Parts: sequence; structure tokens; C-alpha cells
Amino acid sequence: MAIKLDEIIDHKKYNIIYKLHPGEYDRWQTEYPWLENSNIRIIDKNENDIYYYFLLSKYLVGVNSTALYEGLAFGLRIFIFKDDYGHIYMEDLIKKNYAELILSADDIVKKLKNGKEKISNIQNKNIFWQQNSLENIIYNVENILNKRY
Repeated sequence: MAIKLDEIIDHKKYNIIYKLHPGEYDRWQTEYPWLENSNIRIIDKNENDIYYYFLLSKYLVGVNSTALYEGLAFGLRIFIFKDDYGHIYMEDLIKKNYAELILSADDIVKKLKNGKEKISNIQNKNIFWQQNSLENIIYNVENILNKRY
């Protein structure tokens, strides 16, 4: 889909950044050779963390990843690609209008033409994230241990 998007997107308005999973860094040229001669910027090193790329972006495309949730915290418009199974785990994001289901690269282009940059502004970030995570973990582990013994 990334290659198809590269073929049809307006490169004067949009750049495609393809952030590989760290486990793919050493093998992407063998597994995805079609990416090599594209206009797509391939991120295959840990020079910057994923949040750096979120700051550069307005949109995020994925299938099934915690990165999709993290992208929401950056105010990105989230597109979830419908594949054979992975997108099913992201259904809540779609149902609650935090993300949009796409079937193809053409779908992305159509949605980009509607002018929206975000699908939704999360007013209550506690829906997904809780403050004081370390304290919460300690509290819950202690609670579990106290119940067990």
C-alpha cells in the first residue's frame, strides 16, 4: 500500500516516512525491495525515536500497533489499514472516531482531499493514558502481593 500511495500522492504537498520496526532494519531490503527505489523515506536506524517522526507528521497509517494510540497523543489523524486480521484489534479507535478505516491508498488520498487534519481531538486523555504510571504500577503490584499473602 505504501508503494501505491507513493505513486498517487501529491509529492509537492506530502512526504511519506516509513518507520520500520527495529526488527526489520537489517532485512527490509530483502523483504521489501520495492521500497528501495521509491520516494518513500525509509527509517531503518535508531537515530531518532518514533516521537520525533510524530512531531514531523500530521497523519499516521498503521494496522495494529500501540504507536497508533501514541500518535493520538500527538494529535495525528490516524488511518488504520484493513488487512486480513490486525485491524480488528483497533476497532474501538474506529468506532469512537479516533481513527479512520482505510481499504487502499486511494482511500487515503480521498480522505486527505476532505481537508481535515485530525479526525478527533481527544478531550479526556485519561481514556488512554493515566498520569503517575510508576506510582500506579507500584501500588497495583503491592495490592496484588497483599491479596496473595
